[in-house]
Amino acid sequence: MKVKISYLSLIRDITQVKEEEIEVPENTKIRDIIAFLLKKYEGLRPFIEQEILITLNGEIISDLEKEIQNNSEIIIGIPPFGG
Repeated sequence: MKVKISYLSLIRDITQVKEEEIEVPENTKIRDIIAFLLKKYEGLRPFIEQEILITLNGEIISDLEKEIQNNSEIIIGIPPFGG
């Protein structure tokens, strides 16, 4: 299955890419994508261990067990904080 991943703000600075397309097996979950990204981009760990914002096909995701479908689009960024 193909999955498109886009990176925003500080996450993009770490990955040095705006977006990429990866191949994943069927039954892949959000947590599997996160594990893959942590191996590929070690600098992500401090941000992943804190709060990050993940959307799957335009919907904010908090359940890392959510399965990904073919041609899904994931966006990963840092949530905005206001004051």
